[in-house]
Amino acid sequence: MFRRSLLLPAFAALAMSACYVGPGDDDDATSFHADPSSIDFGYIAPADFSEFISVELINNTGSTVSIEVIRMSEDSDAAFSLGAVPATLPASVSSGSSETITVAFAPPVSGEFLGAIEVLTDSSTYDQILVNLGGCSTGEDCTVDVGDDDDAADDDDVANDDDAADDDDDDGAGDGDIDVNETAVEFGDVPQNQNPPGDVVQVSNVGNGPLVISSVEVSGTDASLFVVGGFAGGTLPAGGAPANLNISFNAAGASVGAKTASLVISSDDPDEGTVTLPMSANVTQPCLDGPVLEIVGGTLTPNPLGSPPNLVYKLLTTNSTTDIVVTNSGCDVLNVTSIADDSGTIVGPNADITISGQDALPWALGGGDEATVTFTVGATGGCDVVNVNGAYGFTVGTEADITACLLGGGGLPF
Repeated sequence: MFRRSLLLPAFAALAMSACYVGPGDDDDATSFHADPSSIDFGYIAPADFSEFISVELINNTGSTVSIEVIRMSEDSDAAFSLGAVPATLPASVSSGSSETITVAFAPPVSGEFLGAIEVLTDSSTYDQILVNLGGCSTGEDCTVDVGDDDDAADDDDVANDDDAADDDDDDGAGDGDIDVNETAVEFGDVPQNQNPPGDVVQVSNVGNGPLVISSVEVSGTDASLFVVGGFAGGTLPAGGAPANLNISFNAAGASVGAKTASLVISSDDPDEGTVTLPMSANVTQPCLDGPVLEIVGGTLTPNPLGSPPNLVYKLLTTNSTTDIVVTNSGCDVLNVTSIADDSGTIVGPNADITISGQDALPWALGGGDEATVTFTVGATGGCDVVNVNGAYGFTVGTEADITACLLGGGGLPF
């Protein structure tokens, strides 16, 4: 099956610009609202990262409003990441002022994605503000229906169950129990010119009452290289959805060598008031290879016809079904939109060697990512050429002498 690292490439600005849909609330002059109230990111290529888009949380109510929680909604796709948020929550926004947050879109695979930012406040009228999000990665002309702009007052009428004050009053304080799904975040080797990789840490409340996360911070010598978004603190109800911390490491401009920092999560958990996760990465010299297709376990064999100089050969056995693992050993994303088992140019089509399964196309393989093609070989065997994106990718067969197999086809590669 298609194995993609949980690490997500991040922060590379794309050529396609975001399309904004502004708020449609006629009472903006007297309300607490978000501007814009919805964002359509348009097309972003799979495994790429959009620019961060700013959202202003504007207080025109005439009195101070306290922001209690900023989070992605429970049904949001995991392709959206909060960036800048208040350093600590609750955060007071005085009348006539605003607080700015940012959000980005990073589709992990091809598809259409929807989500929403939830902003919970202590206001009895504007207790929940929603910012609808949408984006797609299926093609440069793809579109997604983000939906109508959300009127702040209407949001309150629909979703009073999520009122921040009510959440805090549901259970007694001190009954929350924090649970973090990771003990460390390790990014491994990161070339200076690689798009920032990412990871997701989930913070859950497994207790019987509410858990108040007072701060989520990064500390340490190299803290500026590690970026945490998605959740800055607030109340997690008992049995509710976990909060996702989107963590990335940006090696651009950093010196070569080991980098470390700590993710520090503070809460009112009575026996784990502070949870600290070590984070590490090793910055390496820039990688200049671009995308490189390789076959795991394949044999690099000289090409008797001269160009390309080598072919990757994978030995199969007759009357068998064999998985061939394709990997990207380069730096840039390897995009594969088509793959076929017969080229008819180097060797003729071999009906005894067929593709019986493969990970769904298209593939967007980042550095180190893998995908699988399954071949079925009959009793005759022989050899065949696998055509990737219209250019020959690798050769498979039951003959160990790939030279004889190729020359028997009588054609020229590439």
